[in-house]
Amino acid sequence: MSNRSRAYDRVVLCQRVQALISQLAELEILRGRVQVAEENTLLSQSADPVKSRIH
Repeated sequence: MSNRSRAYDRVVLCQRVQALISQLAELEILRGRVQVAEENTLLSQSADPVKSRIH
């Protein structure tokens, strides 16, 4: 394997790693939003006596 092809492989690998890191960051943001939404749902259900009796 030539130095040029090794360098190219490293560049491709780095780009894939950067894409995965970006996807992971997006997932963390979404996870935080889901957690907030779940907490808000629980709060609204506990504040509403009708909804809290249903569940």
